[in-house]
Amino acid sequence: MKTSPFSLRVVAVLSLALIAFAATLKAQITVSWGTESEGRYFATASGSLLPEGSLVRLGSFVASTDFAGHASDLAYLSSQFTVFGTAFIGGGGFTGTPGAFAAANVVPATNTRLSYWAFDAATAAAATQWGIYTETTGLWTTPALAPGSINTDIVDANLASIGTLTATQARTAAFGAPSNVPDSSLWFLDGLVIGAAVFAGRIFKRRLAPR
Repeated sequence: MKTSPFSLRVVAVLSLALIAFAATLKAQITVSWGTESEGRYFATASGSLLPEGSLVRLGSFVASTDFAGHASDLAYLSSQFTVFGTAFIGGGGFTGTPGAFAAANVVPATNTRLSYWAFDAATAAAATQWGIYTETTGLWTTPALAPGSINTDIVDANLASIGTLTATQARTAAFGAPSNVPDSSLWFLDGLVIGAAVFAGRIFKRRLAPR
């Protein structure tokens, strides 16, 4: 029985699609992040622990980002930042614990150094303080191609691009009202995360409700 040219084309297209899908999976890793070790907590510039619901982002900055010259410019900082994950103080089992959270996100495995970006409010637009922290020895750098996972924790951060690091706290810097409006796409991402969390909570409650 002869195989038609059309069938051969379909097989070829499906094979290429499977190869591309496998490559995509291989190029992604799971990153655990937050304050899991509880050795260092997020705090304001004065040392008060960040309240529950405060926004924290996981992502990477362009290597040439001028933090010193644009520390108060949220529009500029947002334009230099790629968001990989969004979390909130008190999340991931830390309900009732100011300054702490735990989260996990799938991120590209592209030999990228990760950063945490913490705010003193639930949105960047409402924040008057923020801090940006990273780790420079490779612990927070994603592998180039290998699948799997890496664990990051604020206790390992050794550089505050904005804000300060003490032995027990990652403190924000105070700026007052934002000097520029943050990138709208980041607002949209934060809104999606909040909406998904609310929807998941409602579904969970429905499943628990007596029938």
